[in-house]
Amino acid sequence: MENVTFLSSGALNRAHYALVAKQERALSPEEADKAAWDVIEEIKNRMIRRPVETITSSIGDLFAAGARGWGFNIPYSNAVWNSRQAREDLLLLLYCQDSLTTEKRSVSSHGLFFALPTALTLAEAGTTVEQRRTGYLFCSQVLPLGHEMQLLVINTVGKHLDSPSIPNILLALDYLINAPNSDAIPAINSRLQDLLAHKSPQVRQRVMHAFRVLAVLDSDLLFRCKAGLQLNMQNADPIVRGAALSLLLACFENNVVDSAFVEATILEVIQKFRPSKANVPSIRLTTKAVEILGKTLNKLELNLQNAAIALFGLATKAGSRGIWSLALAAFRVLSQIPQEICIKALALKDDASRPLNNSLYFLKPLLRQVDLNLVSLLLQCLVLLPPIIWTGGSVGTAESKKMTTDGHTKGSLPDDMDANELFGEEAGKSAEGEAFPEDKVSASITFPSLFSEEEVGTIVSFLKSKDIMIRKLTILVLSRADPLESGIVYQYYHQMLDRLSSNDTTVGIQTDLASQALEVAEVLCYDDPMVYANLIIEILSRADTLIGKTEVASPTLSSRSGVSTSTQQTRGRGGVIESAVEMVITRVRKGKSLLP
Repeated sequence: MENVTFLSSGALNRAHYALVAKQERALSPEEADKAAWDVIEEIKNRMIRRPVETITSSIGDLFAAGARGWGFNIPYSNAVWNSRQAREDLLLLLYCQDSLTTEKRSVSSHGLFFALPTALTLAEAGTTVEQRRTGYLFCSQVLPLGHEMQLLVINTVGKHLDSPSIPNILLALDYLINAPNSDAIPAINSRLQDLLAHKSPQVRQRVMHAFRVLAVLDSDLLFRCKAGLQLNMQNADPIVRGAALSLLLACFENNVVDSAFVEATILEVIQKFRPSKANVPSIRLTTKAVEILGKTLNKLELNLQNAAIALFGLATKAGSRGIWSLALAAFRVLSQIPQEICIKALALKDDASRPLNNSLYFLKPLLRQVDLNLVSLLLQCLVLLPPIIWTGGSVGTAESKKMTTDGHTKGSLPDDMDANELFGEEAGKSAEGEAFPEDKVSASITFPSLFSEEEVGTIVSFLKSKDIMIRKLTILVLSRADPLESGIVYQYYHQMLDRLSSNDTTVGIQTDLASQALEVAEVLCYDDPMVYANLIIEILSRADTLIGKTEVASPTLSSRSGVSTSTQQTRGRGGVIESAVEMVITRVRKGKSLLP
């Protein structure tokens, strides 16, 4: 703060500026806390000499009288009331409470009760919206939820909800959202229902959020707002409809609305998205609808094929206009739908019986971007999609869609199964069981390749990227597209192992190779800790063993069950590969999480 002036510091007032300066110059946490505690004592002494009564309100005196009945010493005074000073004092008290670090000097919310009369008076009778907001903020931070003192705040909330002033209504609703109280529900229930039809979209938005939050305390509230919810779902304002979607999810989880209504509402929002008219509120609305669909996908009685067609259409429209957050959200939900349904849905959407360009064409420009964030976005999209859709080829014969004995259809096996089990040679063989009648309609579905040979080479080159996220995503993309042991990723892995045991490799290069090999092992075996542990032993043994010949046992990556032994020439580098140790420890702490 030495080189920062008061005007450029952003400090609330001179007292705040001086306090921050003292804390920055403090030589210990205790000294910094003492500066904050001194400010708290100074404000306390000033507040107990300040009146808690204004021309328009006596709630401060009422609170002081009630507080005395509970044993708190809150005296009256005849000093001059200054609402601006009161607001600054309350904000400074909250800053002091947050800045205290040492346990013995920390101040609990009870230690700030002396400021509640000021906060309550400011919330009800502040001369500006900022002052009233500060009063509500202080009460929500200091008064514990469900405490008896909240009744005094509820009185002010009720007055503001009945007020014709929209700012006052919004402040009261914000308080209910941030500090929900079951004692307030009987007093404000009918007024909240009336506000669902208020002319202000901001009021409608807040009141639906208030219903959703208060319903955690009393789920019966959701039945009372059902009619208002249906009305607001048809509102033209995307802000109102977004709040209605959140309330709709709460109603569905509490069995207030049925599955058919939720499905029709969500798909309507998704299908009505128009990129040419897209703005931030409409994008947020559609994204929320997609996210809710993902959360309820396994609970809704949903036609998954229709949902997949709608999501592919949304991803195409959003990606064509560069709305990547929305496209990625659609792909994430698509990844939860069985793969053969996604494939059939895309074929129906694009009429795959005739030659066509790959419908994911909008992803290709991302491959030529210099910005690594956009490259990462491309790889994330490819990871979430069935590989056949973008690699090209034919799939989907009627025989290959027969039910297996474990209840899964080919192409819809769990994501945590081995790559060969998902896409290997066994995937095309028939299984015991009968095919569904609707699966016998067409012999195969053919998709053109999304990328040229040169563009595939560009994707492979991302294995050497300086960004660890790019490298891991590339390994995952290539391993799913080419899961055979002769594939690119497995060749890449074995080449690194060979270089690790080469006498021509320097210590620096050896460290990098060990780290990169561990990255491949982490991605390929993230769901199997035992195999991953054995691969760690193999990689580090190649990098650092005694001179001579030794046998290293390791499970093969293709089967994860067989064990192979190899005799190799080693030379022993000694020391610790710190980057490798760090990677292993981080992987263990993250559990099954694959990416940083």
